[in-house]
Amino acid sequence: EPPAGLLALVGHRGLMLRNIEGILEVEMPRKELEDFDGTFYPGAGAKPVRLDGSNLLLRGTKLKNTHWVLATVVYCGAQTKIRMNAKQGEEEEGRGEKRSIIMKKVTRLLWAMMMLQIFLCLIGAIFSAAWFEDHKNSWYLHPALKGHAAREAVLRFFSWFIVLAQFVPISLIVSSEITKRLQQFLLESDNDLRDPRKGPLKVNNSQINEDLGQVEYIFSDKTGTLTQNKMQFRCAIVGDSRYGSQETEISRRVAEKKSGAPERRRDWEEQVAEVEEARDRELERFGSEGSGVLFDEKQKMLSVAWANTDHGKDVWSFLVHMAISNTVNPIKETTADGETRIRYAASSPDELALCQYAEFMGFQFVSRQGAKVTVEIKKRREEKDDDPYPD
Repeated sequence: EPPAGLLALVGHRGLMLRNIEGILEVEMPRKELEDFDGTFYPGAGAKPVRLDGSNLLLRGTKLKNTHWVLATVVYCGAQTKIRMNAKQGEEEEGRGEKRSIIMKKVTRLLWAMMMLQIFLCLIGAIFSAAWFEDHKNSWYLHPALKGHAAREAVLRFFSWFIVLAQFVPISLIVSSEITKRLQQFLLESDNDLRDPRKGPLKVNNSQINEDLGQVEYIFSDKTGTLTQNKMQFRCAIVGDSRYGSQETEISRRVAEKKSGAPERRRDWEEQVAEVEEARDRELERFGSEGSGVLFDEKQKMLSVAWANTDHGKDVWSFLVHMAISNTVNPIKETTADGETRIRYAASSPDELALCQYAEFMGFQFVSRQGAKVTVEIKKRREEKDDDPYPD
């Protein structure tokens, strides 16, 4: 929500930002994502407008459910909060290229061997200078070799440096780079790593190949790459009663392993085909009306909800709260056939799945007006205050 003072200047319909006169003062760039302090001083003697973290849109943020917005850039490049909170270290030193753990260790060892080589050359130069100082007047030395001990020490330092040149294995780096290029070719040509939809594997950085063999733990959450951010409502528990099925593809695979049945090795294409076939069977079995619902006990749950019992009232309240206890915004749209339908705009796939489930059960979230929301239940409407702790 914009500050009242700034909203009074631009109006509810919005003006061109260049038509607003004033001075905007902001704090120096900081890493704190939630904190922001700024002040806008409008012209014509108006009161200053205070700006805080709720008025700052971070880099890469997607703004949704907003018809128009007026904005100006206050930080850019390396001064943005996102960039300032990014991982530092090698980028601060001007080396932004990723390197594997082994190569980092090899680099440290090479520097240590270089320091040792320089130390040995210094020892040799010092002993050479001491010997020359004791024997510089010897009759068997050529007159051209007679001079100062410091000059002799410098010459002997580089002489020893050439003698010990093989002490630091420079060819190790070259051999490592050639090996990594060969590994990149093998990875990209491996049919077992080929995706049937995206094609062969693509190696974007061959500098971290050896780290693949050092992975000990893999951490993953419930959403993201594995689930494609698609949440599906399968089961509901109201009181002591359970409605729906808790069986998923993961639980079936776990049950197969616990049963002790011998596992059969399957290639990638076969596994993808099995998952898609199981998904089609579930959609056909459940007959869901929304992509976020896989629920097969609709009539059973509705018959309990419409019954005049204590448990029926609990189920009724549960379905109502599935529709209203969220931050989803219902948007009315008109289709090409002239029909009006409601599309849900949600920032979280979890809330979208709950709202789609309520609509699937006949409790459709219709509109939100301030502290009130409207839920259409079959052929009548029920309005409830948006109270997180209802009676």
